[in-house]
Amino acid sequence: MGCPEPFVGTLTWMTIGVDMPKSRSQSRTIGRNRVALLCGCVLTFLLVACSGPDPTVNVYVDPAIGNDANPGSADQPYRTLTHALSHAAANHMIHLAGGNYGSASGETWPTHVGYPPAAEPNVPDGVTITADANNVRLVGPLGFDSETALVFEGTAQVIGVVISGFEVGAIVGGSAKVVFDDVLVSGNGEFGVFVGGEAELEVRDSMIYDNSAAGIGAVEDSKVTITGSELYGNHPAIEASGAASVTITGSDLHDNGTGIPGGQNSAVSVMESVRLAVTDTLLRDNAYAGIHLRGAVDVTVGPGTDINGNFIGVAADAFLGGEASIDFDGALVQGSVDHGVWWAIPMGASFRMRNSAVTDNGGSALSFFGDAAVIDLGNSTEPGGNDFSGNGEPYVLDDRPARAAPDGTVITVSQEDIAPGCVAAVGPLVGPADLDCNAATVVSISNANNRVEVAAAQ
Repeated sequence: MGCPEPFVGTLTWMTIGVDMPKSRSQSRTIGRNRVALLCGCVLTFLLVACSGPDPTVNVYVDPAIGNDANPGSADQPYRTLTHALSHAAANHMIHLAGGNYGSASGETWPTHVGYPPAAEPNVPDGVTITADANNVRLVGPLGFDSETALVFEGTAQVIGVVISGFEVGAIVGGSAKVVFDDVLVSGNGEFGVFVGGEAELEVRDSMIYDNSAAGIGAVEDSKVTITGSELYGNHPAIEASGAASVTITGSDLHDNGTGIPGGQNSAVSVMESVRLAVTDTLLRDNAYAGIHLRGAVDVTVGPGTDINGNFIGVAADAFLGGEASIDFDGALVQGSVDHGVWWAIPMGASFRMRNSAVTDNGGSALSFFGDAAVIDLGNSTEPGGNDFSGNGEPYVLDDRPARAAPDGTVITVSQEDIAPGCVAAVGPLVGPADLDCNAATVVSISNANNRVEVAAAQ
C-alpha cells in the first residue's frame, strides 16, 4: 500500500462549546495549539496509511480454459504460468488450476548453462506460486533439453505443485530465499533442485524422488533446511559441497542409489567444508551409506536419527582427505549389511559418540581404518552411554596404519559400554592386541603401537 498524496486544499475549523479567547496572546496560544493538533493528526494519518504489508494480488492461470489476453482474474484466467510470471511482482500470488503446464499449453521455460547451473530467473522477488488443485504439474520437454521449470530472483514460495521432466527441476541461486511446501519434484534428468551462491531453500512436507542425479544439490555458501519430507530413488538424495549448510529434521531418506560404493548411492553425500545436522530422521535402505563423508565436513547425527538397513551406516572415506569431524548424540545405527560406521579418512579432526546405539550390523559397530585427532567414545569422567551389542566381531576394530612408537591418538571407550560385566584392562591397550569379553572379541587393535583406552567410570 503506498502513501496518500499530500493534502491540498482548505482546512475549515469548527469550534463547539469552547470559549473564544479574550486577548491577542490567548488567540496566538490557541492558534499554535490548533496547528500542533493539526500536524499531529496529519502525521498520525500518514503513519497509519503508510504502515502494514501491501495487499496480496491474486492472479489466476488455467491451461485448459485460460487465455493470455485475459486479465488473469478468477473468472478470466491466463493460460500460461510463463505469462503470469512475466507480469508478476512482489506480493503477487499466482493460483494454478489443475492440469499440465508445458510446451503443449504454451509454456516457455528458462534454459540453464554451466556448473553450477545458472539461468535467467523467471520467478520475480516476492511471488508465491500455489496449486489450487491436486494435479498441477509443471512438465518439462522430452529429453530434458537443458530446461528448468523455476529459477528464482529473490524471496518466493511454491505450494502444492509437481515439477517433473526437466534437466534441473528448479534453481535457487544468488541470494534467493525460497520455500517449497507440499511440492513434488520427480523424474528430472539431473538434479531435482539445485541451490547455490548464498541462497536458502526450505523444503517442508514435500517429496523429492526418482531424479537421475541428486534430489537436492547444494554448493558454495547455500543453506538447505528439510523438514517432514521424503526423498527416495535419487543419486543421492542430497549432495552438498563447498561451504554449504544442510539441516534435516523429521524426514525419511530411503532407497537412494543403485549400488556400492559411492556418494551417489547414498542418502546424503557431503564433502569439503559442508556442515550437516540430522535429527529425528530415518535414513534407511540406501544402496551404499546413510551418510557418506568425502573430505573435510562437520557432521552432527543427533537425537532420533535412525540409520537403518544400508550397506554401511556411515562411511567416511579417504578420496578427498581433510579435517572431517562427526558427532553422534542420541542416534541409532543398525542393521547394516557391513559396518555400522566405517571411518577411513587419513586424519580427521574429531570422532565423538555419546548416548548412541550401533547395533546388529553385519560387520563391526565401528571400524577405524583412518585416524582423527580425537576419537572419543567415552572416558572415565564422561561415560559414552553407547550400545555396541549384536554386531559382527570385533565390535570396535582399530585397523589404523601401524605407528613407529606408541604415540598419537588414543581411542577412548567406556568399559561399561564395550565390556559390561567383564574384567577389562583399564589403561591403554597397545596393539596388536585383542580384548575379549564373554567369549566375544569386543576390541581388536590390528597394527603395531595403536592404542585403545578402556576407561572405567570414576
